[in-house]
Amino acid sequence: MEDRVERFEEIFSALEAAGVERSGLTLAWDWVTASSDTLHGPLLKMRDEAFAELGDESPVFEVKSIETYTVDQNADIAYEVLGTFDVPDYTTKIKVGPQDAYVLNWGDDNLPVKSGVYKAEFRARIPRGALTGTPATVIVHGHGLNGTHGQIRASHFDELANQENIVFAGCNMIGMSSEDVSTILEMLNDLSDFPALADRLHQGVLDHAFLIRGMKTGFDKIPEVAASGLVIDPTQVFYGGISQGGIYGATHMAMSLDVTRGHLGVPGNNYSTLLQRSSDFGPFFVILNFIYQDARAQQVLLGAIQNLWDRTDPVSHYRHISAEPFAGTPAHQVLLASATADWQVALLTNEIAARSDLGVALMSNYGRPVSLVEETPYPHVGSGIVNYSFGNPWPAPGNKPPVDEVGDPHGKPRQLKWHNDQMMHFYRTGEIIDVCGGDGCTPD
Repeated sequence: MEDRVERFEEIFSALEAAGVERSGLTLAWDWVTASSDTLHGPLLKMRDEAFAELGDESPVFEVKSIETYTVDQNADIAYEVLGTFDVPDYTTKIKVGPQDAYVLNWGDDNLPVKSGVYKAEFRARIPRGALTGTPATVIVHGHGLNGTHGQIRASHFDELANQENIVFAGCNMIGMSSEDVSTILEMLNDLSDFPALADRLHQGVLDHAFLIRGMKTGFDKIPEVAASGLVIDPTQVFYGGISQGGIYGATHMAMSLDVTRGHLGVPGNNYSTLLQRSSDFGPFFVILNFIYQDARAQQVLLGAIQNLWDRTDPVSHYRHISAEPFAGTPAHQVLLASATADWQVALLTNEIAARSDLGVALMSNYGRPVSLVEETPYPHVGSGIVNYSFGNPWPAPGNKPPVDEVGDPHGKPRQLKWHNDQMMHFYRTGEIIDVCGGDGCTPD
């Protein structure tokens, strides 16, 4: 114990200064927290350096293909563009098992160093209404768990796009996209390889930031696109993500230089809390449980890898959306749309954000009391959580996914007209309005 005495004396002195005498002390502890430089420094260095190099220009686009649709094929979408855009690359290749994987290219100052430029793939869908010359809105979409930009092809996005004159665009959230699944499965055999996920997510966030800039300043100037008559309104460019895209949407919004409003569909935060509570975790847990059989070791490991995940996990970025914006970064607003008893994300994590005095309001008729939080009445200007209920009972406390007869509500809110009306009003005004008649959004 001798080498710890000096530190203990510091703790006792701090407590005595606060009025807690050593003679009456039963238990005391201390812990070390990471600095903002440690948590956010790598991503901000990448952002600041990459955008300084870009200046006021658009990233370079390259069109790979354009698919056109007849009205009979798609009444809402006129054509789809598949292509690439240039992004500074801050990663370097390694092996995880037999798989090629990527980690940050760390410099001597423990910050990422640019290793080159690579071509990130994107997809954009142009509605028929945008061909009239009326300036179009853009929503850059964040895809779901280990998904792809192909998720913007959902029919409910097509209908909304044509109704509201929106160009939906998306790229892969590399680090946790379909192209990373094989690496993730290999990584579960040895969690020492977790940087292959945590590091690469930095590049995924930067890719989205560059796509947003490109959609805002350069997409409608691509010759093949300009020929269609499409014009983008640069003041109407927003972020919208669902599930994993809703989770990382908070990180995007905290560091974004080009959008100030974002919609986070069925989100959460703090992956070490979300994992075991998610119905999606089962197949991955089978592998993890085979390699790391002691349940106590599993908890230690999940806590350990979270220290690396924190650099991109929204748990460390919510504060910087509006309460304490990063240097040189505007304040942002986010609308969180959750669903009661979501099988895939734990609403508890959103409630923790609301309890933490970060400027995220809990809107009226949430559905259950949240300790330390008073619900905010509609309308509200600023960030907030709106909860939709589809008849699922609130789950019991614990780290297991809820299972009930109603079914998983995770994918339901975004298919509702009034949810989309609420989202579009928020995008265009910054105001969260009640679109559910005061009942807390409980669809039939």
